[in-house]
Amino acid sequence: MIGLCGECGGCFPGDGPNDQVCTCGTDFLPPARRPGPRRTPMPRGTKRLERRTRLTQGGQLARTRLNPASSKRDKANRDRRTMAAALFPDGPPQCAVPDCSRRADDLHEPLTRGRGGSITDPDNAEPLCRPHHDEVTFTEPDWAYDLGLLIHSWETTPPAELAAARRNLLHGLPAPITYCQPCTIWHPTAYTCTAASTTQNLESA
Repeated sequence: MIGLCGECGGCFPGDGPNDQVCTCGTDFLPPARRPGPRRTPMPRGTKRLERRTRLTQGGQLARTRLNPASSKRDKANRDRRTMAAALFPDGPPQCAVPDCSRRADDLHEPLTRGRGGSITDPDNAEPLCRPHHDEVTFTEPDWAYDLGLLIHSWETTPPAELAAARRNLLHGLPAPITYCQPCTIWHPTAYTCTAASTTQNLESA
């Protein structure tokens, strides 16, 4: 029999049921009378955690959609797939970036959804390969704005006019409008930007 001393906390084996005195002279507490671990009372109104997902065979949790798409987003995605099939009936085209020979992996929106663009407008869709799509999306290089592959939210030029100019530029053809880096908007090609001339004067001074 193993006992636990209530005074010194030590435990030792006893030879019989009457051997219940610790070496320190205190009667030890038999195992059946040992106090259990103290439990901190839960705050009022707190609910205990309960498993609501059954474990499948093998111990894996059943997968559920955490953020189901709304019916509006589902419809927009279906319309987008229909639009892509109508634009490219022969399958994925070549990447729209000049001198790129890769096939397109993604349909890129020059005016992104975060800036108010539509994902179902054919004038707001350009096929890009995955490397160029990642570069345009995550680094926003100047050449992407120059070619019309990125459009600011404050741009007032009609989307159809921007799309026509973008496709001319992507094919190396002259466009009636061009992107102005100092102004960050599109101007007619013959327009003389005052902000650019002011910048040049400041740099020369």
